[in-house]
Formats: sequence, structure tokens, C-alpha cells
Amino acid sequence: MRELLIHRPLVLLAAGLVLGVAAMTNVFACVLLLVVLLIVRELRGSLACGAGFAFGALIAPLPIQPLLARQWLDADARVTGVPRLFPTGMVAEIGIGHDRYLMSAPRDSGVVLGEVVHVRGLAKPLKEGAERLATRGIKGRISPVSITEIQPAPINFSIGQAWRDSFVEFCDRWLPPQAAAATAAVCFNVDSALDPASRDALSRSGTVHVVSASGLHVGLLAAALLAILGRLPIPRWSQLSVLAFVLVLFAVASGLNPPVIRTCVMALILSTAYLLKREPDMLSALGIAAVVQMLWDPRAIFDPGFQLSFTLIGAFALFASRAGTVRESFRAQLVNKGREGLRQGVVATAGAAPLVAYTFGLVSFTSVVSNLLLALALPVMVVGAMLAHLVSFVVPALGVGLMVGLVGPLAGWLYFVAEHMGGEWAALSVPAFSGYWVLLAYAVMIAAWRPRLRPA
Repeated sequence: MRELLIHRPLVLLAAGLVLGVAAMTNVFACVLLLVVLLIVRELRGSLACGAGFAFGALIAPLPIQPLLARQWLDADARVTGVPRLFPTGMVAEIGIGHDRYLMSAPRDSGVVLGEVVHVRGLAKPLKEGAERLATRGIKGRISPVSITEIQPAPINFSIGQAWRDSFVEFCDRWLPPQAAAATAAVCFNVDSALDPASRDALSRSGTVHVVSASGLHVGLLAAALLAILGRLPIPRWSQLSVLAFVLVLFAVASGLNPPVIRTCVMALILSTAYLLKREPDMLSALGIAAVVQMLWDPRAIFDPGFQLSFTLIGAFALFASRAGTVRESFRAQLVNKGREGLRQGVVATAGAAPLVAYTFGLVSFTSVVSNLLLALALPVMVVGAMLAHLVSFVVPALGVGLMVGLVGPLAGWLYFVAEHMGGEWAALSVPAFSGYWVLLAYAVMIAAWRPRLRPA
């Protein structure tokens, strides 16, 4: 492990940055910093980690004072988060001075990330059990009486959000309610229309990540777009510029959640590695993504999505085997692909289990099989739905046909897997326990890691 770290200063910089932010609320992060420095014992790596820690402590957000009583607000506010869509309206995060609130608004209010509005309305304290919102810096909720635009949102934010809204409307128009809810959730993280029973079944089957901001949809879009661009007679830098433009729009449309930002950054870094005559390195790309995310929003480390996303990708980078370059028969390739898929499923389940148990209070027994059953369907569903939406502007009948004939049945398969692999028997309920046990579990995993050489 030491050799792996000292050659990846970006990973150590990211680790120091995270520990520096965490140290402002938990002094145990200082102990973890000393452990990392003792493991590294190398000047460049130690300096990177120490510099990250110092900067993390500087940018760490101050604790907020939650709103304790109702009060009337009449002030200018900036929309600081992509509005989340719900069947009866939307909820947007806004900033008034140094305070952040959640504002409820009608779906047709036209609120966009980056827009400056004048808000008049009643601010209320957070509801009981909203500790996660308080940790993310939310002071209270606002029910506005009026919202007046003062300054429009940047054009890229407007385009990204319009893309999402148009896609959701397209799904609602041509798919049954359940299929529309699943498709919007899988493709754009609009999961508010999922019924509680389906969400619980997805959690118990270990597949809830496919309808949340896991970054999966971003990775699938990036892979499909690169495959298309790679066949065009344009320079690689031009291809990557197009990819970056589309991913920025899609990140906004998907909510700019930590896993989404992480996947966008990693996709661009891994795609440009060979242009710089460097071998793609997932751990270094993960480190850069963590630094970008922390600079964008230091409070992200308290978000379960951030924790699960970065932990899972780190587990894949360390424990998932690397494909060899030896020529094999088609049958041998199929066997190896199946074996590799099973291995990755086990890695994902084991890597996520401590955090899932701590955060959600359950561990799925069927996660590996459930994810394997969805492995082939999800890429086709995501790419097919986005292609159908795009085609509908040119050839409406073809776009609707793709949506109804291809995407609808795949959404049904998603529900089928969740229902049959997510029963009450499929998961073990775990009583609440200390987060230090989570650290111990991951420490054991890291201690068990051994380098795996690529086949000759």
C-alpha cells in the first residue's frame, strides 16, 4: 500500500483535504492524518497530504445555527442547487447572504441554478429528523409568496436544466407512470415519483444506486458518446471538447450531486491520459475528482452519496482485476467476462456494505445477483432513452417507438428484478452502531489488499 500511495500524490492531497475539512467537527481526523503520514514516510507524499489537510481546515464550513422560529423573509437570493422535481412542485436550494434554505416552488416557476431572484415568504425551521440537511448547511425551509427574477441564470445551466425537464416530460407523456418514474430516475436522478414500496425493494436488492445519483448514468453516457465520437474523422482533442461540453450540461441536468461531479471529472481525466502519454490511473483520477468536489462544496464529505461513490470507485480501483491482453477464444472471453462481472459484483457489495449498513441500517444478501441481472439492461435503457428523446425532435414517431418498444420493457425488467430479489428476506436489518466500526472495517480491507499484476 505504501508504494501505491507514494507514487500518487494526488490521492494523498485529496485524503489530506478530506481529513482537514472533517477535523473541524471531529478531532479523530487528526489521528487519521498521523496514521497516513506514518504509512507514507516520504517527503513529497507527506507534503501533499499535509498541504491538503491545512487547506481543508481553511475551507471547512462553519457550523450553522438552524432556524428556531418562523420568520418573514423579503430578500434577494441566489439559486445554489439544481431544483429537484416532485409530482406537485419543485424544491430548490437558495442562498441568502451566508445562509442556505430549501425553497418550495411550483414546477412552472422557472427557477434555475445560478439565477438571482427576489423571494418574499415565510421561513420555517427544519422538520425533526432533518439532521442530514443541517449537516449539509441548510438552515430552514421557505414557502414563498412571490418569486421575482432579478438576474437570469448562466446559459449552460439553463440548457442543462431544460434538457432534464424536457426528458421528464417526454417520459411522462409516452410511458406508463411506473416506467416513466424509473426511466427519469435512472437517466437524470429524478427519483421523486418512485413509490415507497419500489424504493424499499430496490434498497433490499442492493440496486437502489441505479435510481439515485450514483454517477452510473453519467459513465454510460460518456462511454456511448466516446464510442460515437471515436468513429468520426475529427481530432481527439475536439472529441474530448465535445464530451466535456455535453458532460457539463448533463451534470447540471442530473443535479450536480457529488457522484455526478466525480464521474464527469474521472471520465475526462481517463479519456485524456493517453494524449499526455500517460497510462490511465483510476486512483489518481479519483483523487483529482475528490479535490474538485471539495473545492466546489466542502460540505459534500458529509453526504452519503459522496461517501458511497468515492468508496466504491476506490474499491474497484484496488480490488477489481485488470483485463489481460492475451488473445482468447470467444468462449474463453465470455467465461472471463462472466467471472469478472461476478468479481466486480462481490467487490461492490463488500466495498459498500459497511457504509450501507451504517447509513441505511441494512445489508443486502442479493446485491451481487441483482446487479448482474441488471448489468446488460441498464446501459441499453439509459442510452436508448436518451437517444429516443433526441430522435423525437427529428422523427417523432421513431423516438416514441424506441421509448415505448425498448425503454418501457427494460424499465419493467428493473421493477421485476427489484420485486423478486428485494423481498423482506433479501436484506439483514442492522441496528445503529458507531461510525468508528466503519473505519475499522475499511482499515481491515486496505490491510488485506495486495497488488495484482496484469496478465502478460
